[in-house]
Amino acid sequence: MGVLLFSKALEFKTLNILSLNFDASNDLLVRKSIIFRYNSMKANHKLIERKINDLVSILKEKNPILLNYLQKNLDLVPKYS
Repeated sequence: MGVLLFSKALEFKTLNILSLNFDASNDLLVRKSIIFRYNSMKANHKLIERKINDLVSILKEKNPILLNYLQKNLDLVPKYS
């Protein structure tokens, strides 16, 4: 269905280095792949969000002045925690 061609232009000729042939996948396989990647990214996002919230709660307890400073000056620290 498609071809990806890597070539190098030399002084007097073009040298084909690599040629890859691609075929279209069926819709079900593409859908499963997209769902898997979406769920994986969603789980990763929740994990990172949980870690940030844990750090915020530690900072809230140990050093609230630093937490206040970070919340004012950085968009990375959630203000709701």
